[in-house]
Amino acid sequence: LNSWLYGNNDAKTVMYHPETGICFDGIKSKEEIYYFSPYFKLYSNLGESRDDFLNRIKDRISSTIDSELSKIKDKFAKRKFRLESKLKTAEAKKARAEAKLKALTTETAMDIDSGIFSILTGRSGRSSLRRAGSNVSTRREKAKLRKQQAETEIQRINDELSNLQSKIDTSLKEKEAEILSKAAQVEKKLLRPKSSSVVIKYIGILFR
Repeated sequence: LNSWLYGNNDAKTVMYHPETGICFDGIKSKEEIYYFSPYFKLYSNLGESRDDFLNRIKDRISSTIDSELSKIKDKFAKRKFRLESKLKTAEAKKARAEAKLKALTTETAMDIDSGIFSILTGRSGRSSLRRAGSNVSTRREKAKLRKQQAETEIQRINDELSNLQSKIDTSLKEKEAEILSKAAQVEKKLLRPKSSSVVIKYIGILFR
């Protein structure tokens, strides 16, 4: 206390004058430094360093990034879901067409064997065999066409999904970089009292 009265205080001012007995209490330093984050509208505590201030708002930066990135994902979620649903439908169409082709291949082989046997036994003529073969061939071409259409649709949807994912990734990276850049902008402020550096709260006379 004795040293504080004789100048060992923030204002570096003598607070007690033994020759007059007058003393002062309640001081302010000439200026205080603090920091301000425009992005978060947040002030540092007096005496807090810039690094300490940034460390203190680090959790707020992380939560803000998580929140903003979730908004971007939600924005594209419905479109991505629709494309993925279309892709599953196209893949199912392709699978059905492939199954049909496989069945027709087996059917053709069986029809040929049956037709040859009928010709050999005299039960039917060659024209009957040709008609059966032509019918199977037509059905096979239709199945091939459906498969090709499904494959084209699958490729188109995959391209759209790839472009959409690229757009999402770019948006996420840009938003994260924007937040980090803005959050790191901290302004240095000086707090200067309008009155003198010494605030007189009490005046007393000490007698010894």
